[in-house]
Amino acid sequence: MQDGPFAGLGATLGITYNSKRNGNIYSVNSDGSVLLWLPAYTLVDAGVSCRREG
Repeated sequence: MQDGPFAGLGATLGITYNSKRNGNIYSVNSDGSVLLWLPAYTLVDAGVSCRREG
C-alpha cells in the first residue's frame, strides 16, 4: 500500500505444485515398474511485511 492508514503494508503469496514422481532412479524392477513413488503435494508460502518510518 502506498497511501492511507495501511501505508507501508505489503503481502506475498506463492504456490508450488509437485506431481507424483519416481522416488529414486535406481528403484526400478527388471520389468521397468517403479518400486518407490513420491506422492504429489502442494506448497503454499505467504508473507506479510510492514515498512515504518523512523
